[in-house]
Amino acid sequence: MDHSFVAYIDESGCTGFKFRDPPEPKGSTDWFVLSAVLVSAGRDLALRSLANSIRRRMGKGEREVLHFSKLRHDQRVFALQSIANLPVRTATVVINKRRIDKPEVFEADGNRLYYYAARLLLERISWSSRDTGHAHGLGCLTRVRFEHKRHASYDDLREYLKLLKGQTAEAADPLWEKTLKRDVRIYWPAIEPTHVSAHQKKDYSGLQLADLVASGIRWGLESDAWGNTEHRYAKILRPTVYDNSGNALSYGMKFFPRGPHQSEPVSHWITKHYK
Repeated sequence: MDHSFVAYIDESGCTGFKFRDPPEPKGSTDWFVLSAVLVSAGRDLALRSLANSIRRRMGKGEREVLHFSKLRHDQRVFALQSIANLPVRTATVVINKRRIDKPEVFEADGNRLYYYAARLLLERISWSSRDTGHAHGLGCLTRVRFEHKRHASYDDLREYLKLLKGQTAEAADPLWEKTLKRDVRIYWPAIEPTHVSAHQKKDYSGLQLADLVASGIRWGLESDAWGNTEHRYAKILRPTVYDNSGNALSYGMKFFPRGPHQSEPVSHWITKHYK
């Protein structure tokens, strides 16, 4: 085995900036969330077993794909509780799109915001693999599996990582290059571009669990049609979140460019459970 850890990555929300403002029912989400489920390579198969047990409990077929959006509230709670009982770590990057100062930098290419979120998430994955690997006398190289995003090029993503690593020529857009290369903190022994790939959700149970995590976090922030959020899911997941001495913010829970102001109602679960 040429790697010590596996990271499964999926998203929730969209990367667009044409926001839906009441009473308009359609438009871009306020939040874009990219989450990873991290597991040691030796325990990777445990994710498949967990997904199968969740399906059985819900009366679903063994090949049926778990989608957060297709589950009832009680099923979501059960699925996330099951993840919280696994020996896994989770890490999440939350993009607060309405508060990005220069959205035009990301709007120039529909994948830029996704790639930038991926960079921030890969930083946290690399730190977690480094910390866990060193603590247990293991290596830290991580196989990274993204859920395949339509219209995204994962060859471009690998080239983007090589650019961050200084292995390729400069980007064509100087402002974009300045943005993406600002303060890069990836621990490169843990992340190798050749170990980054994209797959269909049906092919890996870990990707289905990452879908549950990403959506669970976003539901604690994104208001529904009635103006309500559901933060119970984020609270359930808290034991899995990569943190530093109990502080998850900037580690397993990274907001960009910043999280909700403490005066905003949605901030209460973040302040209470993630600091």
